[in-house]
Amino acid sequence: MMETLDSAGVKALIGDTPIRQDVLEAALARHEADRAAHAIGEAAAVGDLEATMRWAKALEDFMNSGDGFVLHACFCRAVELLRDVPEVGIGGLPEKPQPSLYREREERELAMAAAVARHEAGTALREGNYPQAMRTLAVLRPFVQAFFARIDFKDAEPALRDNRLKLVRELRDTLCLVGDLSKIEARTEV
Repeated sequence: MMETLDSAGVKALIGDTPIRQDVLEAALARHEADRAAHAIGEAAAVGDLEATMRWAKALEDFMNSGDGFVLHACFCRAVELLRDVPEVGIGGLPEKPQPSLYREREERELAMAAAVARHEAGTALREGNYPQAMRTLAVLRPFVQAFFARIDFKDAEPALRDNRLKLVRELRDTLCLVGDLSKIEARTEV
C-alpha cells in the first residue's frame, strides 16, 4: 500500500522548480485541502509529481495572464469584503445566496457564470486538464468586473447586502478551485 504525500513531501520531491514559489504553494495547498476530490491529490498519492507540476504550471500561466491578474485582484477584494463576515449564516439566511434577492442584472449574471465555471472547472480538474480549468475561470472576468463596479455593499436593506456577500463568498470559493489564491502574492502589473 502506497502512502500519500503531504504538501511538504511533495515540495521535497519537487526540489528546485522554475515555477513561482507562491503559485506552487497555492497548488499544493489546494491539493492538501481536498486531496481525494482532485486529480492532483490522486496523482501525488501514486507518486505522479508530473501532474502536480502541470497543475502548478497552468496556475502560474493563468496568474501571469491579464485574466488571472484581474481575477486575483477581485479575489483579494472578495476576501476584504468577507473579512468580518462569519463563514456560516450571514444575516441568518441559508448559506447559499438566494436568487429571489438579486436586484441587479450583474448579480444574476455573476451567479449564473460562477455556477457554470464551478461545474466546468471541477470537471476539467478531475480530468487533469488544468489549462482548461484556468480558461474556464477566465470567462468569469467580465462578470466579476461588472459586479464589483456596479454593486453596492452598503445597501440600506440588510437582506440584500447579506445576499450579495454570500454571492461574493461563492465567487471566492469558485476562484479557489484551481488553487488557494490567498497564497498568491499580489502583483502590481502583469
